[in-house]
Order: sequence, then C-alpha cells, then structure tokens
Amino acid sequence: MTRRITDIIKPGEIKKKEKISTLKKEEEIKLERPSFRIFLIPIILVIIIGVGLGIFSYYFSLGVKIIIQPKQDILSSQMQVTVDKGANDINIFAKIIPGHLFQEEKTISQEFPITGKVLKETKAEGIIRVYNKYSTSSQILVATTRFISSDGKLFKSLERVVIPGGKYEKGKLQPGYLDIKVKADQPGEDYNIEPSTFSIPGFAGTPKYTGFYGKSFEPMKGGFRGEVAELTEKDIENAKNSLSQRLFKETRNNLKSKIFPDFVLIEEAIKDRILETSLPQTSVSQETVKVEIRGISEVLVFKKTDLENFAKETLLFQKPADKKLHQESLKIDYSLVKSEIDLGKLTLELQTSVKIFSEIDEAQIKENIVGKTPSQIREFLSIQPQIEKTEIKLLPFWSKEAPKNIEKIKVETRLD
Repeated sequence: MTRRITDIIKPGEIKKKEKISTLKKEEEIKLERPSFRIFLIPIILVIIIGVGLGIFSYYFSLGVKIIIQPKQDILSSQMQVTVDKGANDINIFAKIIPGHLFQEEKTISQEFPITGKVLKETKAEGIIRVYNKYSTSSQILVATTRFISSDGKLFKSLERVVIPGGKYEKGKLQPGYLDIKVKADQPGEDYNIEPSTFSIPGFAGTPKYTGFYGKSFEPMKGGFRGEVAELTEKDIENAKNSLSQRLFKETRNNLKSKIFPDFVLIEEAIKDRILETSLPQTSVSQETVKVEIRGISEVLVFKKTDLENFAKETLLFQKPADKKLHQESLKIDYSLVKSEIDLGKLTLELQTSVKIFSEIDEAQIKENIVGKTPSQIREFLSIQPQIEKTEIKLLPFWSKEAPKNIEKIKVETRLD
C-alpha cells in the first residue's frame, strides 16, 4: 500500500513547517529591500549634483582665460657710440651719450736701496796759513804751489795768491801771512792729517826756503779711497716704476670708490699720468735714495640708464611700425674702441638686440570666441598669423564653452 507524505508526517508538524517556511521567506524579502536602497541613493545624489553644477555653470560661469604667446623676431643693431663729457642728453642721430669725468690725484714717497757700486777717490782739503818772514816785499805763489807737511804729505794750492810782506815792529820783522786753500796730491784717508807745519819745496836751496812756511790749525778732511754705493739710472728707473705702480693702484681704488653704482666704468679707459717726480741726480752717492712722485688717475664714465635708453630709442626708431619691443629681452654688449680723456671722449662699439612682435588685438579675439567651445576657440586662434601658441583655461574646468558675457573673457599676452 502506497503511503502519502501525510501518512508519514503528522498534520500538526506539516502546519508547523509551513509556518517556518513562510517566516524565512519574509526575512529574505526584508533583507533584499535594503540592498536596493543602497545603490539607489548614490545615483540620485550624482544626478542632483550634476544638475546643480550644470545650473551653476550656466548661470554662474567664472569665464575663460586665453593665454597667447605671439610670434617674435630678433631686431639687432651695431654701431659706434661716443661718450662725450660735453653732452647733456642722449642723441641717437649723432650717436652720443653724456659722459662724466672723475679724477683722483695723490703724492707718495719711499726710500729705495741703491744697488750701484763704484770706486770712489777723493782728496783731502784744508786751509794753510802761509807766512812771509823773508822780507817786507810781497811774494806771488802760483796755483799748484807745493806744500809738504811735517810727515811728508804733499798738498798743492788751488789758485794764484800773493803773500803780504812782513813789517818791522820795534826793530823786529813781523811776518806777513795769508790763509789759502790746499788739496792733497793723492786721494785717500792718509791725507786726512792733523794740524801740521808745511814747507815750500820750490824754494829749497834758497834763503826763501826758511823765509816762507805754512801752518794748519784744523785737520785736513775729505780724503777717501774705496768702493761705495752709487745711484745709477737703473736704480732710478726701478724706484720710479715701483712707486708709480703703488701710486696708481691707490689712485685707481680711490677713483672707483667715488663713482656711484649707476655709472659704468671701463677699466681700460682709466688714464694714469705722472705729474711730478722728485729724483736725486745719478751722481749722488749714498746707501738709499728717497723718491717722491705725484700722479693722477682719471676716467670718463657714463650712466647705465643712458646707454639702455639710447639702445631702446635706436631700436624703436629702426623697428617696423606694426611691431612692439619686448623690452625685457633687450641685450646690450659694448667694448672700448678709443679713449680720449684729454678731449673728454670715449668711443664704444655697441651691439644691441631685442625681440619684436605684433601687438595682439585682445578686443577682436574676445568678440570672436564668445560662446565658442574650446575646439572652436583653438581653430580660430590657430589661423591668426601673429600668434605662436595659445593656452585655454575654462573656469570652472567642466565648462563646455566660453561665456556669452564678453566681460568674463580674459586675454593675456605672455612673452617668454
């Protein structure tokens, strides 16, 4: 006999199981409903935010910024320019800029050693009083009359003299006398003798030999024989060169300190001049020599702004009428050609260059991009011959087109 399920399970148990199954289904339904809400809420939020941003973008767009880099060419110029002390203003046609003269004068001195050596010989000199005890008549003595000292040293008179005759006093002959200059016959210290008596060998063998004699009352001086330092032309030249280098180093430093920072000083344009030199004669013999020198350093300078303005005005005059100067790109190079300090002039070789570009018509660009998309804006800008490259910035970034309000369109010209 076939048995049914109801035969196996009791009716009460069947009802109980059905109730449990129903509860499980209700719980499953309750669990499934919250998962649908989790996905639905973010979607709704995204839609709301998107719509809000769209409305904000439409009504409150911040605008568009177009950055334009124009095409640039190089304009260059080369010429000679005169820096003139007599000029008051720049003159691009005469090619002149004003110059300003600065000067610094100084005197210095220094002792320098003498390196020259020479054999020096000098003869002793002194005074002898020559007596005439021979007679009352005067006696002529020619130049170079010889006198011999008591120790045998020979001296000679320097010039012709007349020795007065003697005079009788109380029946006794008082000798006449005369002081005369004499010089030793030979050089050397041996002739620097102490006071002595002298005879005249020319009268030897005659009564006059004892009637005429001489006496010295002071030592003879000046006799010398030996090697001494002597100033030479080379010593003078070395001293002069050394001192002038020191002098002009000081004057140049002082000169530079006087010049204001806005002036341009070209080192090669400084002129140094010796005004006066105090030097001993080369015949002076001594261990050292004092040299004194007075000199001046001077230079013609110019203002940096004058040179820049001259370059700008010259390039402005030379540029095409439809071009503008990119002044920040201005380059100036110069070198000294000639310095004429005496005339108050410098000649410079001047080389200048600057970038030039066509002016951007910002108003015309704004009018042509109102309400345009970025691709339309790029297409319009790409056919403008004066433009090198561009950059488009929409604000906010999600904007799809430029604002229709022209006041919200900004155009900026940017030069590299």
